[in-house]
Amino acid sequence: MLRCLAELQQARLSSSKKQKKQLLRALKSCLSARCPAFDGYDQEDAHEFLMLILLQLKEEGEALRTSCVSSICPVEHFEFQLKSVRTCTSCGLQVSRVEDFNHLSLNLRSTLAHSLHAYFQPTDIEISCECEQGCRASEVQEFSTLPRVLILHVMRFDMLDYGEKLKDRMDIPAQLDLSDFPGVASLGKQSRSVHPQASTDCMVLCLIWGTAWTAATTSVM
Repeated sequence: MLRCLAELQQARLSSSKKQKKQLLRALKSCLSARCPAFDGYDQEDAHEFLMLILLQLKEEGEALRTSCVSSICPVEHFEFQLKSVRTCTSCGLQVSRVEDFNHLSLNLRSTLAHSLHAYFQPTDIEISCECEQGCRASEVQEFSTLPRVLILHVMRFDMLDYGEKLKDRMDIPAQLDLSDFPGVASLGKQSRSVHPQASTDCMVLCLIWGTAWTAATTSVM
């Protein structure tokens, strides 16, 4: 997979359509060897496609490290951590943990910012607390680290309504301010906002929308 993507990167400015087709077929064959669903030419899920590529790249990157090859796994640019805090509604006991992520799946809202804010809203969950009385807790999440490339998966299907496809429009701003999202303020200069005209010290915002995905280069303020 690493070789396939490296060769595609080198050939991106080539005028040879034949060469690019061959490289894309090689990439598809590499992926379908792991997941046969991508072997044919049926339309498949873009989110699953990207997650499988990241998984395979991570495994190959870790294998290179164990073989004493000096390398940086490209998937590291997509990885970040969220801190979650659960508070028992009965005794107030708080339990925190940090988890690794490479993307966030968002419910469709009128704007991208609203979708991202909704993701970080407190949620009510079932728990088994040490106090032996609490069975419910409030959970909140915040950024513990930020990625170089932030992948946001916008879910277009309402699974509570028999998988109905949502056709609402979403406003995607030219600049997305991250400074008021939970945890970002404590991260210092590491990416407060993202904007599509950056050339240095930049962050990429990648949106996965149904079966198609687009990327926009964004800056860090």
